[in-house]
Amino acid sequence: MKNMVTGLSPARDDSLVHRRQVIVDWWVALEMSGDAGETTWEVLDPLRDIVTACLALDPPDIGRAESATAHALCLVGGLKTN
Repeated sequence: MKNMVTGLSPARDDSLVHRRQVIVDWWVALEMSGDAGETTWEVLDPLRDIVTACLALDPPDIGRAESATAHALCLVGGLKTN
């Protein structure tokens, strides 16, 4: 059964909410730890800004937010990215 407002099934909507929450939780945990790992906050801040902008869209761009978060995770872990 589709939601009449969004046209999405409840399961899909719940999945997007969960994916969004995982992204938000990761960034909050990183900020609360105060540890940028193998990178710096100057490098992470633009990625966080991208994620924030993506999640503020209606509908949110979850895929792009996940991609920017994955990039940040790699940088924090010291993995080289291109």
